[in-house]
Amino acid sequence: MPKITKRKYSRPVLSKTLSMHSEASILALDQYITRTMSSLYALDVILFYIGDDSVAEVANEKVQGIFQEKIKLFNENIAKYNKTMEENEFERVSYTMSKEKEFKIYSPLASTYLNMMGKFELVTNLIDSIWLGGEMTSRVRKDRVVKLSIHMRNISQQISNIAKNAMTLAKSTGNNRSSNRNNERIKN
Repeated sequence: MPKITKRKYSRPVLSKTLSMHSEASILALDQYITRTMSSLYALDVILFYIGDDSVAEVANEKVQGIFQEKIKLFNENIAKYNKTMEENEFERVSYTMSKEKEFKIYSPLASTYLNMMGKFELVTNLIDSIWLGGEMTSRVRKDRVVKLSIHMRNISQQISNIAKNAMTLAKSTGNNRSSNRNNERIKN
């Protein structure tokens, strides 16, 4: 029996290296960013092939809404912390460690997510700079960084759940569409 080879597909791709320095960002890179990128690929690419376009569009709009809300929040924090940095003439801190990972971006949602993670890294860096400059107590610094870390982990979990639910729905509607098409063929 001849061996069947799978056809490979040509897809558009961008490469982006995410460089994380703060402990919170390194943990995010180690624990959930890759999983979230897979979920986003499923939502923004695979879902359109296996399910109804309306299911894919609803899921994508939901995730895009989450991203817009969080990016707005990060931009507000960045502006606030940058103002504190300028007023006090603080320098940005450097870190004793860093971690980099290259990602292949196959979807606009994945690109937006990596940009958001870059803002997460920047906010944690600004918090650390203000803390080391003496304008923030250790307790406040810890609370803010922990809160942001939990928030980002929750966003990742939300995206994974949205992707799982959308894929399940798409598979069930896709199977129903296939059955309906087969039934129509049988009738004709």
